Amino acid sequence: MMKTYSSKDFYLSSFLIANDCNLIENIVDNGVTSFVFELNDEVKKLIGNYYSLKSRVEPMAYGQAIRTLKSVIHASKSNAKSYTQNERYTECTAVL
Repeated sequence: MMKTYSSKDFYLSSFLIANDCNLIENIVDNGVTSFVFELNDEVKKLIGNYYSLKSRVEPMAYGQAIRTLKSVIHASKSNAKSYTQNERYTECTAVL
């Protein structure tokens, strides 16, 4: 069974992606997005270094990771909004 690490920290998640960590999925709960990564020794080390301010990251890779996660968040919100609108439409037509 694969171990996972879930984070709501947008910038940590961007940092992990910039360091080639495997993003498995994102979960949206009450408008808050959590990012789920495969957990291994390298990820543990990167997280520890990130919070102890001992990390270095390639600026272009980090910037790209931030843009990628923003796209993921917006796509999740768009899909949820579309689903909610379709659900309301179905309810309204059922009343007619």
